[in-house]
Amino acid sequence: MRWLVTGAHGMLGTDLVDRLRSTGEDVTTASRASLDLTAADAIAAAVDGHDVVVNCAAWTAVDDAEEHEEDALAVNGEGPRLLARAAATSGARIVQVSTDYVFDGAATAPYAEDAPHSPVSAYAVDQTNGQLELLGDIYDSAPYGYVVAKDQTDFAQAIADAVKSLIDDGTYETVLKKWGVEGGAITDPAVNPAG
Repeated sequence: MRWLVTGAHGMLGTDLVDRLRSTGEDVTTASRASLDLTAADAIAAAVDGHDVVVNCAAWTAVDDAEEHEEDALAVNGEGPRLLARAAATSGARIVQVSTDYVFDGAATAPYAEDAPHSPVSAYAVDQTNGQLELLGDIYDSAPYGYVVAKDQTDFAQAIADAVKSLIDDGTYETVLKKWGVEGGAITDPAVNPAG
């Protein structure tokens, strides 16, 4: 299986690449310097030939995103859309890492995965836009689920394990059931108490 990890020099990307390579996976890395997430042709070329694309790239400077909203939106909103289209064209699966910033933080219980987005900052709006692009018309008919890392100390390993299960079993349904997901919602009370 061939993996493309964008944002490979960031904190999550570095950890994920290390985990994948330690298990013998074939990993191509793309950093901010090597792949412009606003250039459709460059993204299509980078994605071509890979089985899985994991987008760890993001404009993560939350406060800075307020001052550079257009640039942040290009990376966090447009980048995932271009990656998703390139993955759909080449037949690759794509994993988009999300953030709790897509919610307003006012809830008194854990958010359900289908809770309405309510971003309150430029960074949050950008992240929401990227997530909605992936869940939009490109993947409307594809099953999807959420990886919830119960042990926050090894989120990279949780992502790697979930995607490997998905590929090894050959269907989205199998991995979704393993994670307690039915119809796009997490139903396992250990993972989602509101499920």
